[in-house]
Amino acid sequence: MSDVSPAAGALDGARAAWDCLQSVALPAGWRRDLTENGFIQHDLRFYHGDDWMFSAVMNQGWVLWYSRRPAIRAGLVDPAAMLDAFPDARWKDKGEVKLRLSDESQAQAVWDWTMGR
Repeated sequence: MSDVSPAAGALDGARAAWDCLQSVALPAGWRRDLTENGFIQHDLRFYHGDDWMFSAVMNQGWVLWYSRRPAIRAGLVDPAAMLDAFPDARWKDKGEVKLRLSDESQAQAVWDWTMGR
């Protein structure tokens, strides 16, 4: 996957969070794919094997991080622990946890928390 800069109009903090997640080192067996979705959104999808575990969706003011059901089922994310660790995180009725990342430090923190478990 080549680097893709966020669309014009994204705030600096959102750009920094995006750049962090776009370049973070992936463990063996993981890959990152980019899809485009709408005017300003880009969607980084993080896969372990064929399982789509996480998404990072670029918006104007933040990057929306999704811990998806496969990551929860695999034990990579305990929803209650994530909601505890990141008070701004929210449970979605689709069985996912979402979190707005407004800067690089938040992006790195969620990545480290997720992959360090």
